[in-house]
Parts: sequence; structure tokens; C-alpha cells
Amino acid sequence: MLRLHLLGSIPGASQGLIESVFSMASMKEDLKLLLTKNGVHADVLAWLANSPQDCTDIKLFANIVDEASQLKNSILQHTSQKDNLGQLARLKQAWKEAESINQTKLKRLGQGLAEDLLDEALDSATRKSKCDIFQNFYQWTLKPRDMVSDTLLGRIVREFEVGQPSMFAVLRTRSLACSQRAPPTKRHRVTEAVQLNIAQPDEEAAYLEDSGKLRTYFSCFRTLATGWAVAGCFDVTFEGKLVKFCHWQDACTYVSNFEAKAWAAADRYPEESVLRYIVDTEEKVRATAIERCRSDSMPWGRALLHAWKEESEVWIDAKDSLSSSGVSSSHKHLPKHDAPAPASTALKVKPATATKLPSGIEIYKRWNDARGCPARKCPKGKAHVCDVLLQTGAVCASASHTRTEHDPTRHGAVAPFMKS
Repeated sequence: MLRLHLLGSIPGASQGLIESVFSMASMKEDLKLLLTKNGVHADVLAWLANSPQDCTDIKLFANIVDEASQLKNSILQHTSQKDNLGQLARLKQAWKEAESINQTKLKRLGQGLAEDLLDEALDSATRKSKCDIFQNFYQWTLKPRDMVSDTLLGRIVREFEVGQPSMFAVLRTRSLACSQRAPPTKRHRVTEAVQLNIAQPDEEAAYLEDSGKLRTYFSCFRTLATGWAVAGCFDVTFEGKLVKFCHWQDACTYVSNFEAKAWAAADRYPEESVLRYIVDTEEKVRATAIERCRSDSMPWGRALLHAWKEESEVWIDAKDSLSSSGVSSSHKHLPKHDAPAPASTALKVKPATATKLPSGIEIYKRWNDARGCPARKCPKGKAHVCDVLLQTGAVCASASHTRTEHDPTRHGAVAPFMKS
């Protein structure tokens, strides 16, 4: 009511303008983006979203007419753009794109989510639309090194559209930047007319599959979480409220929870044992989240955090991975709650630091320096995570240590502070 009153108090604001604003609010972001990027006038968008048309998503728009030739009489004739040929051309282009997207979805529904089709890349228009919606909502620019590959994004999007997420190994996650790099080849000429191109092993792919590196695992995990957030950046109704199917903050919190556990264990056990411990536990927790999402229609982001709290006992079950024989010899005689001595590889240079996480949450600077924050959960709502910027451009964001405790050899090489 307050928004309506304010609009009504604007000089020259007509009742039609007020109705247009509120009707367009009900239109889904993907359809709104499709129409606006093709230059369709706001009056046309408002008429489509308004009652009794209620054309609020791409599926409905693709079926509002049977042929492009019907668009003028069925839609444009009812708007202020009825004599605008340019608008008719733009509307036709938007409708053709919507019909193409809808036909692709219908084909996949008929085929089912077959394993051999899951990893097929999205068409360029759908992929761009998904990324644009994410970037507009979070006001964040996606970089290729932080985004999942095209094929994995296609898999996640198709699963999320039908509310059927599945298990995908974290260490199989590859970034868009990595996947776009062509594998090195060696050419061997057999005859003048025949040449063999022999693919060489991809060193970065081998690095990603190195099961002995926690930093690699969590780099893959953060990339996967970003893919979840991009694919899940659409509204669903849950417990009477509109929420994102997978909010970026929920996905990042889920990853950070495991990272804190991992680095706490890494102070006492070999890295390989800790990684087995984390992988085993995380997949059990995520299996519960999958069940909640499929059976209870719980949004994926909420399902992840719900499973994290619900499956606290799996940590005890998974401790077999941290066998006593695997305890580091330097830590065998430490009391249970004692921390190991500070590493000699502590920060020797002043690092560059970040003020916010990728999700937009502010990092608490007091927690990172000598002032500290006594509360376990920050009363200011800020993140208790390491604010060091790594050489990769990412924030360390570990909840298991502060800036002063950041060890470049275990937690990542730091970007040095640059004086302005």
C-alpha cells in the first residue's frame, strides 16, 4: 500500500503506469530478460503480465499464439505499440527464441534425464540468460575461473528445473576457464597425406584429481557451489514465502562449514586422511539434502543447510577415516584440545585483504586482528572468516583461522598488499 501511495503521489503518474509496475513484478526474470534484451516495449510486457493474460514465464509466452503472424492481432493490438512495426519485429524475435527454448525443454522431458544427455551444454541463449539473472540479482560479475564448465552447468540446470538434484563428485568439478583450454596435442606425420594428432595428458585436470590436496578440493567445491547458485537463481514458494531455489549465501555457507572442519582436523592429521574424512562425510550429508529436495520439495540451498544440521552423527561415523596410525608424528603427544605450534611459514609480508565475501556478506575485520570478537556467532551479522586475498584472486574465507594465522603453504599463497 505504501508503494502504491508513493507512485500515486508522483506528478503525472497515471493509473495505467501504476498497474504496469505491479503487473510486471509478477513476471519471471527469465521471460522479462528475454523480452527486454530484444527491445520489447514496457507496455507490451505489462499487458502480457496483466490479468487475464497472466503470461509470466517463457513456457506460457511460447504458447500464447501458434504462429508469429498472430502476434500483432493477439498482443500488439492491445497496447500503445499497435502501429509500431519495429515493435512487431522485436516481439516476433522474442517469441521465436521462447518457442525454441520451450521445444528444447519438451524434448528433454520426453526423453527423461538420461545420463548421456545430462552433461550436454546449454544453448548459448539459455546459458547467457542464467548468468545474466544471477549477475543482476547479486550484482556480481562471474569470472571463468569461478564458474563451472558449460556441460556441468547444463546438468545442474536440468536437474534443478525438475527438482531432481543428483550426486556429483566435487573433485570432478572443472571451471569454465579450465574446460575451455584445449588439451595439448603432439602431431605425428605418418605419410604425406596422413597425420596423427595425439592428445597429451592435461596437467591441470590431473591436478584437480589429486586427492591429496585440500586446497584443490575446496577450490573445486566453491566452483560447484557457484554453479548451484547460478542454476538455482529462480524463485520458488517455500513455507509460504518466495525464496531462491539455491541462494548463493546458502551454498557458500555449506562449503565454509566443511572447510572449517577440514582445516581444524588438518592441524592434527595428515592431509590425505583429512580429505578422505571430508569427502566421505560431505557425500553422506549431501545425500540427505538430495532426499529432502526430492521428497519434501525443499529448495536446494535450504536442503543443504538442513542436512548439515540434521546429519551431525555422520561426523562420528566417518572418524574411522582419521585412523590413529595416520596421526602426524609431530602431533601424537599433543593434548586433545591443544593447537599445534605456529608454523614457521607464517605470513612474512603484509597481505592484501578483502572486505566482503562473493555472496556480499561483510567480513568482520576485528575478528581477523588483535581486537577479536568474543562471540561464536557475530552479533553484527558479519562473517568470521580469514580476509586474506590469495594470488588466485579469491578470498581465503576459511573460518578455521584468522588473517594472522594464515599459512601460505597450507591455506594458499597470498597476494601482497600494494601501497596506493
